[in-house]
Amino acid sequence: MDKEKQEKQSEIIVDPEALQRAFYQHKQAFEEKKEGTNSAPYNLLLFYAVECGLKALYMSKKGRQLKGVYNVEEIKKFRHDLIKLVSELKIPGDIAEGKRHFHLQNEKRTWEIKEVHIAWRYGAIVDSNDERKIVEWLDKLCIWIENKMRTEGRLI
Repeated sequence: MDKEKQEKQSEIIVDPEALQRAFYQHKQAFEEKKEGTNSAPYNLLLFYAVECGLKALYMSKKGRQLKGVYNVEEIKKFRHDLIKLVSELKIPGDIAEGKRHFHLQNEKRTWEIKEVHIAWRYGAIVDSNDERKIVEWLDKLCIWIENKMRTEGRLI
């Protein structure tokens, strides 16, 4: 079997309903954070909740345009780029405007927001002010996503 065929067979296929379930599961796990525990793993779950929620909405929107046919390739192009997803979904400015860059603690280099999940996943320490602003923005996005799912009848 050639490599391309093998990669296609090992791909996990998702649809908007699976992404919506993941949104709620990650969001719930984030909300169960215990006071005094390291926030990075929980923030990572919040990031993934937002990513799954935005991708669910994007796939639903595209699926309707394609008469219910979902193309997973459509969401792969975004990878972990929340800014690109927010832009593509035309999220209102007051919600879309969030922290777009961050710094690691004791480091001058500026990182794009799409890289913050890597910092949280691998234990790098994000500057506390940047982290607070990122989490506030992710929270706002979660509320918007949930409201959008409710108004479009996509609430599980």
